[in-house]
Amino acid sequence: MELAASEKRLNRLMGEQLESDNDHPLGQLLVKGDGVHMSSADLNIKCMNGQASFFEDGVIFRADHIGYISIPKASLVSINFYDGNSSNIVALLIVEYQETFTEHLPYFLHNHQHHLVFAFQPKTKIYKALFSDLRYELVWVFVIRSFMQHLAVSSVGRSSIPEDSFSVVLDGTVNENVVDGAKQELIVTVLAGVPGCHKEKLCKLLTGLSKEENRWVIIHPMPDFPETFNAPRIQASLKAAWQAHYSRRKSARTPRALLIIPGYTDPVEAVQVVLNHPDPELAPKLKIGAVTVCIDPNNAFMSGHYTLPKLLDMCHEGWVNNILLTHDSKQNSETEVLQHLMRCTNPNVAFVVAPRAHLSRSPDIDLVLSESAFNHPDLMRARFLSNPGWWNGSSKADSCFPQIKSCILRFTHSVHDFKYTVLSDHLSLQPVEQNSAEAGYYVTFYGCQLSEDTLKNWLRQCAPKIPEKKVHRVRTSLTKAEVKRVHEAHHLDALPEGWFYNGSMFLSLLGEKSHVHPDLERHLEAYLEDVNAQVDAFNAKIDKTPAKDIFDP
Repeated sequence: MELAASEKRLNRLMGEQLESDNDHPLGQLLVKGDGVHMSSADLNIKCMNGQASFFEDGVIFRADHIGYISIPKASLVSINFYDGNSSNIVALLIVEYQETFTEHLPYFLHNHQHHLVFAFQPKTKIYKALFSDLRYELVWVFVIRSFMQHLAVSSVGRSSIPEDSFSVVLDGTVNENVVDGAKQELIVTVLAGVPGCHKEKLCKLLTGLSKEENRWVIIHPMPDFPETFNAPRIQASLKAAWQAHYSRRKSARTPRALLIIPGYTDPVEAVQVVLNHPDPELAPKLKIGAVTVCIDPNNAFMSGHYTLPKLLDMCHEGWVNNILLTHDSKQNSETEVLQHLMRCTNPNVAFVVAPRAHLSRSPDIDLVLSESAFNHPDLMRARFLSNPGWWNGSSKADSCFPQIKSCILRFTHSVHDFKYTVLSDHLSLQPVEQNSAEAGYYVTFYGCQLSEDTLKNWLRQCAPKIPEKKVHRVRTSLTKAEVKRVHEAHHLDALPEGWFYNGSMFLSLLGEKSHVHPDLERHLEAYLEDVNAQVDAFNAKIDKTPAKDIFDP
């Protein structure tokens, strides 16, 4: 087999590098020698005689008719040495390589077992070296690598990893019993996001789209405590939902739960609460389908270009399947910066553009309502390695800094239902339903160092003020416009005796002249009487309207 010119040049360079005293890319040379035979696991392939060089990080084999073959240690799966416990027989070194390395080998060495066999003849230099400590060094390189892989995934924290999930952590294979679970399941879809991210709108959209197929149970924060993550309440709601479904066995609709967690809550807490339900019969039936985080890029950064608390924690790899970008403006620099941060935090998360949480594409809706995305092997492995105690509820989420608190101000007067997000400058208004189940009216503020008294005083300035009483009008208070308007209304009225109009002005038989009607003053007095009567009625109405604080019970 004749080598091409480019292959000859490459082989010459590899030979020069092998003979050079400079550091080799494969590390320190362990042993080198001639008289080595190499073949694949296929017995029909003739062995090639050549020279083998063993380095710390790989093997190089050279045969005259094929040139050099370089096998880096990173491409090897295992290595085994057979010598029959004797120094007088042929020794075999069998290496198993990764399937992806096949394309770097000559075609005649390809085999289904992905094995290469090196044979060493007795009494050769390299054979004697193999019967020294080198053979143990070659084998233990792979034993130690296997141990280090095991050690890396078993030393991620003080919490252990369950035995049935260890295969996921080590090699990404999933125990079917873990994935399948019970046939009867309650799928939980989790929605997260800071206040103002429109996750409530997404909830209404999802439940409205699949009413015929699913029986939805919506679990949302209590109005009185919007930022309190109430684990017992969530678990009680899940149990009640399952019991309600169990009581109506003939229902064709599938039970689904939609869990909306408070704005500054880590999804880790929600996952722990659901999957570590205290009811031993219900716990195996609970399954998280997908976790979706709603983010408005215009409502993501504080002063100093810091992100809102917990925003990036909500996007950690392994815990979130989808990120909905709910802004309705065109992409700007803020959006690009935020997407870059989230992509660095979670390289495999799915981004979905959903202005004001409106989803119009079926694939996007399927992502959010997925029944199995959360249990993908890659995500399961990432969860165990980043937060191993989650599976038994022992993981503790970091505290929120700066501390974001909610302040609820209640009042008795009817208002519009409104929501205003300061950072994104978004205001939504809609009339309050008369039969609303929520008692009274209230406004919820989110922020740092909120003072109830300060907020009340601020809102009092926005409330309608009781108008001041008006004073009676007099002749001197009438404006020229008012006088003109009265004159225009009466300039055609009957003239007093002795007066006539010559077409340009009013004249009297006594020689008086005037450009206005002679009885204008009488008409102005009548006008003042009407105006002052309206003033009296206005003031009387004010007297009957008592002053009341909007926050009075």
